[in-house]
Amino acid sequence: MTGIGGSVFLNVPYDPGYESKFVALISTVVAAGLTPRCALEIPERGEGQLKRVLEMIRDCPLSIHDLSRRHRPNMPFELGVAVAFKFAQPGGDRGFILLDARAGRLVREFSDLRGIDPIIHGNGPLMLIGGLLERLDGMHPGKVERMYRELLRVLPALKKSHRAPHVFQRKVFQELVSGALELATGAGLLTA
Repeated sequence: MTGIGGSVFLNVPYDPGYESKFVALISTVVAAGLTPRCALEIPERGEGQLKRVLEMIRDCPLSIHDLSRRHRPNMPFELGVAVAFKFAQPGGDRGFILLDARAGRLVREFSDLRGIDPIIHGNGPLMLIGGLLERLDGMHPGKVERMYRELLRVLPALKKSHRAPHVFQRKVFQELVSGALELATGAGLLTA
């Protein structure tokens, strides 16, 4: 495995109940040699979030969409944007990965997704890591799980130092990605 490669757009629910899965996603994406990206990292400067999200999805060859909590209508919309980008350039190398907590829900609610198998994580971060590694890299999840646990251990201090009530803040996200990169390199998953 080499160092950080392509970027991956993360379309996830920004709510406190999703924090552990967000940390698992960051750990897994970094361990697979990819760079996690999300709308959190671009500060609002009067252009609105939609423009920023569209540009980020367009610039990332892969996106991951966790629709396990569909109380945010913008999440299926962002998936639709990623699907449109994928099929707008036939033969391109764009891709997307779907995540859900339970099997069968996505197809029932979004029948156009038939034939696209989501990773079912059962709301468990370790199941998410294992399923995502199977799609991204195939490596054994043990080292990534250790990275994940270490990031979870330092998360309260990170949030406290940034006066952040949750993980879904730009500086906390950036430090988690940086910490994951350091841990993945230290574990021999990436070369510096």
